[in-house]
Amino acid sequence: MNQIFLKMRKKIIFLLIVVFSVLLIKYFFFKKSTIDNMKDFELFEQAVLIHPVDLEKIRELLGIIKKNNINDSYSKLSSLIAASIFQENLLFDEAKNELLWLSSIGKHNLFQYIAKLRLSNVFVNLGEYDKALECLKTYPKSFESLFDNSRGDIFFAQGKLSKATENWKLSLNNMDKNDPLFKIIQLKIDSCN
Repeated sequence: MNQIFLKMRKKIIFLLIVVFSVLLIKYFFFKKSTIDNMKDFELFEQAVLIHPVDLEKIRELLGIIKKNNINDSYSKLSSLIAASIFQENLLFDEAKNELLWLSSIGKHNLFQYIAKLRLSNVFVNLGEYDKALECLKTYPKSFESLFDNSRGDIFFAQGKLSKATENWKLSLNNMDKNDPLFKIIQLKIDSCN
């Protein structure tokens, strides 16, 4: 009986050592990984702030960040920033690709809804109004007024003023009157009358 107890004790101690070692390795790997992610993002951030923007450098750093951190906040934020830069430089296909990627990863997260709003704008720039509207079909209650406003903008771009006004009014109904967008949307409505 004593020997069985000693064997069990040795196995338990060995198992505890293994588990502790694995946890320790994971901790140091995660810590190193997090530090590397931050460094990659800092390099990306510096590249974004240089004017004129070096698009090749942006693409290179974005690729590194997405490769190493496919589903973390660094890759998502970098993708949003890169899409904005691509759009500012009239590279709508590259902006579209980043926003399509971002809107497809994860489910129901903040980055996904921001990407859908921005993607609808890219589709408007490309003249693809049906795809722009498709981006705005599903959204959480907290984004309702922003999505209504964007739908209004899409209808306005198509020359459908009554639908545009209707969506902008919906947007105002779901928005606080102190919101900075409130007056802008009201101006849009007034300009259509």
